[in-house]
Amino acid sequence: NFFRRPFQLGDVDDNGSTLVSTNGLWTMSRDFKGCVYPQWFGAVGDGIFNDTEAVRSACKLATRIGAEVGFAGMTKAYIDTNASIVVNCSMRGCGVTLVSRGGIISPPTNGTLKNMFIVKDPLLVQRAVSINVAELYDGQTQLTVPEDVGNGMLYISSNKQIGSRTSDPTTPLYFAISHSIYRGGVLNYPIKTDLTANTITALFTPSPQSWVEIDGFNADETSYNNQCLFRIERGLTRVKKIAIQPNGQNSMPINVNYLFRFVNSVNVVVEDCIISGQSTYGGNTYGIVFDNCCDITMSRMYGRGRDTWGVMETNNVNGVVINDCSLNRLDVHQGMHNFFVNGGVCYGNAVQYGWGSGLLV
Repeated sequence: NFFRRPFQLGDVDDNGSTLVSTNGLWTMSRDFKGCVYPQWFGAVGDGIFNDTEAVRSACKLATRIGAEVGFAGMTKAYIDTNASIVVNCSMRGCGVTLVSRGGIISPPTNGTLKNMFIVKDPLLVQRAVSINVAELYDGQTQLTVPEDVGNGMLYISSNKQIGSRTSDPTTPLYFAISHSIYRGGVLNYPIKTDLTANTITALFTPSPQSWVEIDGFNADETSYNNQCLFRIERGLTRVKKIAIQPNGQNSMPINVNYLFRFVNSVNVVVEDCIISGQSTYGGNTYGIVFDNCCDITMSRMYGRGRDTWGVMETNNVNGVVINDCSLNRLDVHQGMHNFFVNGGVCYGNAVQYGWGSGLLV
């Protein structure tokens, strides 16, 4: 059946053989084993040749056939600044170093960072849902939701004013919260405020049907200087064995932000990572950032260095477990709900807590 149409790079036959190119000749690889390699599409992996489109093609094929992308055999992946490669499959870095093709870029003027990778499932789109405001009272654990709302994340924003930022007293803050939501409208934690008399908006983001892992990547300093290495907009994502370590004490000339940024994600894990960012003049490195996320577990995460905030939990995060981490600090800008720390150590200002609700243990 495989031979009834013209060959396409990356085709897989019934025996698990994969069509690859070797020295310009079409051959069949018998060691497919569920992994797609950028080299099939022309990647060199020497930090000189542009590997961007080869990596993009590998991610597309792996997503289509339910495989992983493996970087074994590549020393450096040379990828365009702001490549925005969409990833919806596991990626095994195998110790490859990500190098930004474009070098150190200028800080963004509008606060919007460029992205090297965007991890998301394009089929899962956030949408508005109707919920009964009368059910939004302190202690509520289950909501009446439409039949098509299953597992995922429910983000609730309101017009209930809760104060203002100390650094900007003229700008009011309004209560908002993210909840993991399960079949039948069950919430991961009880609601801890009364919103029954307020105007609210509810947005639902479905959870994917499978896990993906981002595993075993290193990064050249230019790769994450003023751009986001991985922007993750997908639940059920595990990031592990990431090593981000500058070469010298003054080696980074401009500020750095958001090496890994999780947005609208539920059930995420970060483990066995070391991130130490630096800047020559007062810029801050936010190693791992969570915006509107739920049920987060971080284990054996290491983040220290000058002007390094370690980890910034921000913007309506609900259900965070920190296990045995060594960090400069845990910086909560706004909306940390149900926060648990077990073992490990924080340096500097330790925990900077904005506002939140529920448990702080």
